[in-house]
Amino acid sequence: MDIKTINEQIELLAKSEKITKAILGELSRTILAYVYLTGDVTPVNRLLEVLTPMNKRTAVLYFKEFLAFRFNDDTMSFKKKDKKVFDKKHAIVIEFLLDDDNNIWTWAEDNVKIEAKEVDWAKRLTSDFKKALEDGLTADDIMDIFNAVCDAGDEGVVLAEPELLVANG
Repeated sequence: MDIKTINEQIELLAKSEKITKAILGELSRTILAYVYLTGDVTPVNRLLEVLTPMNKRTAVLYFKEFLAFRFNDDTMSFKKKDKKVFDKKHAIVIEFLLDDDNNIWTWAEDNVKIEAKEVDWAKRLTSDFKKALEDGLTADDIMDIFNAVCDAGDEGVVLAEPELLVANG
């Protein structure tokens, strides 16, 4: 593998991400209108089945905000209409869709906060150390690497062994 191939793959990925973002932005509006027009929530559930985990989390939050359907956390799908909130949520959707710029992404900017997942460092280091030993490193090698990472502090360190990459943060 050379840098040209890597750069080509990155460009391809960037293009696909732009396409995904544009299509999901448009679909997020179209599906809201469709669900309230027809009462059919199946397109939302179908969409959730094909999204990446991060986009799926955002979409679930978005549709929970706007749809008057109960969400089943076990099946990760919308089910029965919630008649108690239908009129209220329908009015919110109408107002939201009046602005042509509103979509899942504009909504997410104001309403979705990404929180860093807490890392269990003891478990992570134990697992990494076991793998390093299985891969032929000695306990002394591992301690040298560990000390180099600790000495680097916030700067982090990148080692020659791809399995032992440690990044800043």
